[in-house]
Amino acid sequence: MGPMPQAPVPQGPPAEQRVKVPAILMMIFAGLSAAYYALQVVLNLVGSAPIGGGEAMKNVPTGVAGALLSLVFVAKDGFVVFGALKLMKLESRGLAMAAAVISVIPLCSACCILGIPWGIWALVVMSNPEVKAAFRG
Repeated sequence: MGPMPQAPVPQGPPAEQRVKVPAILMMIFAGLSAAYYALQVVLNLVGSAPIGGGEAMKNVPTGVAGALLSLVFVAKDGFVVFGALKLMKLESRGLAMAAAVISVIPLCSACCILGIPWGIWALVVMSNPEVKAAFRG
């Protein structure tokens, strides 16, 4: 008798399906955070105190500094959304990894810890050999 044929190893879902949910969730929470910081830019520039702020926020230099800091966070959230789009399209693995790592860093988001699980999930999915092989760049 010859060797027994081996049963095919069951494959998981395709890479596109594996990355879709964590990418979408990263985009949602980064978008919420960007909206919050965009509101903070407006509030700082018009001189209104943000939630929890006091009289010091009505000071013009402080308001401008707060607006600039908020713009940095809006840009960071935009980068996370862009990286999550690249993840969903399986393009630019390095950029998608960077976006996932940034979403895991606490205190870098208005949603704070709410982005952490989705960033970790994205990192775990991107470490899968089939997903790694599916990236186009």
